[in-house]
Amino acid sequence: MDTMPDLMVQGITNVPNSKRIIIEELNRYSGRLGPTRFVVLGPSRHFHKTNFAFVRYENPAIHQRAVKFLNGKSVPCTEIWFELNKKPTQPHHMLHDTPATPRVANQLEQIEQLKRELNTENN
Repeated sequence: MDTMPDLMVQGITNVPNSKRIIIEELNRYSGRLGPTRFVVLGPSRHFHKTNFAFVRYENPAIHQRAVKFLNGKSVPCTEIWFELNKKPTQPHHMLHDTPATPRVANQLEQIEQLKRELNTENN
């Protein structure tokens, strides 16, 4: 299990390209902080004004300094802030990147089949 801490980014505006925007913003400082290992946006929550993300740099020793530096710079025209995430991201937030189990995949296929049937009946 991966136990390295990472950054939690709060206050990301819920827009379709928000992950790209936050990655571009972080890449502006890659010369100072180094490359990112991953950026994971929280689940889509369109009923909320903002979302969250997790960022891990290639060099985890940079995280504490990155929080201080990034909060000092901030992302223009937003209320985004950075904090150290004490819990590792991998176990509890990246599960949506793993393939569905056969049971879940079967349930999703049944739902899609029902949708197709309903669309056929309604047309």
